Amino acid sequence: MFRSARTPIALAVVAATFVACERPAPPNPTAFAASGLKGDLAMPALTLPGADGEPWPLAERARGKVTLLFVGYTHCPDVCPVHMSSLAAILRDLPFQTSRQVETIFVTADPDRDTPERLQEWIRAIDPRFVALRPSREEIAELERALGLPASGFTRTPGEDDYLVGHAAQVIGFDREGVARAAWPWGTRQRDWRRDLPRIVRGEWPETEETEFTLAGPASGEDR
Repeated sequence: MFRSARTPIALAVVAATFVACERPAPPNPTAFAASGLKGDLAMPALTLPGADGEPWPLAERARGKVTLLFVGYTHCPDVCPVHMSSLAAILRDLPFQTSRQVETIFVTADPDRDTPERLQEWIRAIDPRFVALRPSREEIAELERALGLPASGFTRTPGEDDYLVGHAAQVIGFDREGVARAAWPWGTRQRDWRRDLPRIVRGEWPETEETEFTLAGPASGEDR
């Protein structure tokens, strides 16, 4: 269940298993790939630094557009590049009048390695229209608390510079008033985005469900 920042969020990992001899049921053409959120959480009134050094007031800039927000990091081996690349591919394919009404924001949870140069190069290679933000670790923690997300954490191997970052696995969708209305899980396919994005631009959102935010990567809260 999506809860306010005052309520701890349970972590869950959902696995889907199919029997080899059975065919999966065809997708429901009216169903959303996203889970509906209660609609009682607004975009936090935080101003975070962009990768370009310019301040980005989240609540102010979320007004008037559909906003998709994702917390991740550029060294992520799978979840982050797949989420962002899938979104970019579909937004390029959608009519301009639809795609121009969607703002996509990538917030790094790894500002130590995600230097401004690295972050700008990475996000521009995916889609130059996407916004990349580079908050401090303290600002990241504040954002995660405000959104009710599991805290990002690090798993380090002594003597090695490389490490993994645990971070929320969902893309959160905000309506034109800056209210969180939906969460798309890790594993959302391009066909799902193609079906969902035009609908949310039109103001259609999924019904409220029991939604849990999940963690991608190592355990939360290590070596913050």
